[in-house]
Amino acid sequence: MKKAILKTAIYLAVAALCVAAVWSVAYLLVGNDFLLPSFTDCLVRLGALCVSGEFWLGVGSTLLRVLLAFVLSLVIGGGLGVAAYACKPLEKVLSPILSLVRALPVLAVILILLTWTKASVAPLIVAALSLTPILYTATYSALCGVDRELVEMSR
Repeated sequence: MKKAILKTAIYLAVAALCVAAVWSVAYLLVGNDFLLPSFTDCLVRLGALCVSGEFWLGVGSTLLRVLLAFVLSLVIGGGLGVAAYACKPLEKVLSPILSLVRALPVLAVILILLTWTKASVAPLIVAALSLTPILYTATYSALCGVDRELVEMSR
């Protein structure tokens, strides 16, 4: 157990060193602090941000929006998945609509939403649009995969 944890820590350290090395080489090649600041400058700035209350307020509000988007997507996608399983014609109607939603270019949707809504609401809608078809498909597929004999036996 301890050996596996140590091995994972070593891999993580090597990955971090690789990122720092690639970043440092890119910084030297670009030669412009405005376009690509140095790795150490970014670490120093991150450390300064971590001690400020504003930073954690922003992190908290972002996590809250992510959670809200997930719950919204779970309710909509899961609900539609259950409804489509219960009513096969509904699945035939939802399938092309959700395929269209999956194919939407996220950047274009963000730009449109930023003109129609507040900047704090747009990411919530985009996340919900991205997650809902995934959760619908997962719910519907899971329900279709349940053995009917097991359902009958449980009654």
